[in-house]
Amino acid sequence: MAGSRRIGGERHWPLAAATGLVASLLAITSGAAPGAGFAPSERILPATTRAWASASDAPALRARFERSALGRLLDEPLMQPFYDSLEEKRSSVAGDRLGFGITAAELSSVSGGETAVAAVEREPGKIDGALLVDTTGHDDAVAPLMETVISRLEGKGAKPIAAPEGIRAFEVPPPAAKEGEAEPGKPRRLAFATVPGALLAGTGPEIVAALLPALGDGRDDSLASLEAFRAIMEKVGATAPEGVPCGRWFVDPLAYADAQLQSRPAPKKPSKRKPTNYVEMARRNGFDCIRGVGGIVFFGEGKVDLRHTTLVYAPATAKGPDRYEKAARILEFPNVPAITPPSW
Repeated sequence: MAGSRRIGGERHWPLAAATGLVASLLAITSGAAPGAGFAPSERILPATTRAWASASDAPALRARFERSALGRLLDEPLMQPFYDSLEEKRSSVAGDRLGFGITAAELSSVSGGETAVAAVEREPGKIDGALLVDTTGHDDAVAPLMETVISRLEGKGAKPIAAPEGIRAFEVPPPAAKEGEAEPGKPRRLAFATVPGALLAGTGPEIVAALLPALGDGRDDSLASLEAFRAIMEKVGATAPEGVPCGRWFVDPLAYADAQLQSRPAPKKPSKRKPTNYVEMARRNGFDCIRGVGGIVFFGEGKVDLRHTTLVYAPATAKGPDRYEKAARILEFPNVPAITPPSW
């Protein structure tokens, strides 16, 4: 496995920094493949995208994963009791791990190219989830899949809600609280749209409606237009072997955390003590120098079972030893000539 190295204003973090995204990349399907059903997702999603994970050529990526030691471990029959326990604890009313009412296996049945998941701050302080699936070569299977998904949602009590033409949207009630559990949460919304070569899902009709017009040529104010995103993807892309299918991800950590903080409902019993805003605290102490975190992951490169490259984009605010301000001066990013993993 690749190690951790540093380059200039970016830091390559160890495997633990990327582990949380690996599962998502395996469950879903860098640029669009020839004949793709839509533009690369980073050109479709707006610049207010706070978190993004994408993978292209899903069958090849999954095949490489399944040949790896990690893939063989997860396919071991002895792991089945663990999977069964996960099934029992899944909290989604739709019974899926992706949160859009669609299981990973169902996505694999219709994916013909890139698939991406994203958290978008469509309005200040409001995070919307989005799923984009390139269905090239599998359009005939999309309609039956959607009927299965919608039937499953209706079986959980979902009701249709108003949506623009071409979008089907539903309000899904939370599961009933079991004895001794806290009160159930609020209903959630799900929306779906299908066009030739593409399936879109979101946590409301607004986000789906915002993405549909950009499927063909993308948008100017896109995720790909962000300086941090471009800098990270350019450098991590250079570390991947040519022709190897990779998963890619990007997070704007402070903006994402701030939006999540704002979106939380107010407590029923307000505390006399004002809660600590750790995001604002980080900004006041200079940690807003961290403009983005992202990377790539791939499997089965020679004797390497799993390899990841993760970068933190933190351009220096000044020259000299104190390149950052206030408490952020604890950050150190010494220059090194290369990012080759150490011999050990």
